[in-house]
Amino acid sequence: MPQKNNEKKNESPVKAVAYINVYTPESIEVRGIKLKAYVLNDKESAIKEITAPSVLDIVSKAREILKKHLSGELKNLSGGLITVDISGKGFSFYYGEYIGEERNKELLFPRPAKLLKIGYYVNENGEMKRKLAKKSFDKEYYVYEGEIQFPQGIEGIVLATEYGSRSIFRSGTGNEVARSNKEQQN
Repeated sequence: MPQKNNEKKNESPVKAVAYINVYTPESIEVRGIKLKAYVLNDKESAIKEITAPSVLDIVSKAREILKKHLSGELKNLSGGLITVDISGKGFSFYYGEYIGEERNKELLFPRPAKLLKIGYYVNENGEMKRKLAKKSFDKEYYVYEGEIQFPQGIEGIVLATEYGSRSIFRSGTGNEVARSNKEQQN
């Protein structure tokens, strides 16, 4: 029997899990290459279950989670980053916000990604050669947005992450980044 317009459908609530990750900034230096990365702050990170009438309500709750964390103790972690990764049956989405006012100019990766290796490019007799700079780290670093400083002789770097690799090259003058391109992880 068809429903009347003023009757509500008997729908079960939507359930999701929210993974809240807080990252603090930290500088890394490898073979003279300096870059800003992030370290996962386990103390501030959490997992929450969310139940709401609809997926749109889940989205609203995710925004509320971010606002609540940003207005609480996290405001003392200026320069950091908070992300909320939400997934449920048939949907998944991701939100992120900076803690404080600090913003970075260069996008190193589209979302925080665990850094696995760093490589670099050198110009040898007019030909670009790719070399490995660091294969493993003493802790887990994540790259997202940040600054890169290239030492003399290094033309670009390769950031190999859990989500793939990205090459970032120096511009003709100074340390600014000229262009970047996503690569498949080797």
